[in-house]
Amino acid sequence: MSSKKSVIAIVILLVTLLIVFAITSTTEAPIELFEEGEDQITEDLTLNYTNTGFLPENLTISVGDTVEFYNKSDNLMWVASDPHPSHTDYPEFDQNEPEDYFTFTFNETGEWAFHNHLVPSHTGTVKVE
Repeated sequence: MSSKKSVIAIVILLVTLLIVFAITSTTEAPIELFEEGEDQITEDLTLNYTNTGFLPENLTISVGDTVEFYNKSDNLMWVASDPHPSHTDYPEFDQNEPEDYFTFTFNETGEWAFHNHLVPSHTGTVKVE
């Protein structure tokens, strides 16, 4: 009879651990890593800002596409078009203040270089066809 109680206790313990694991696990999307300098055409049109810069660094999209920028770094993120600090190449493409999330709809064709205004050496390019 005591072995039956032991089995029940083990089952209860395993179920409890499974419930705790399910409650505490996160569903945050992982950061996708790409080779530096490699053009990426993605369906979700997402750029992640990391401690080492933007990933992917280069993105090719279509006119009218909206790109999402997510801050996955320990730094502040302020996305803006080149050149730094005036952002005059595509003045509308400017986050205007640091945030962890930014979206921009590209309505002009061209190759638009951008940077983190707060860490200008972190750069990228969006090619709009």
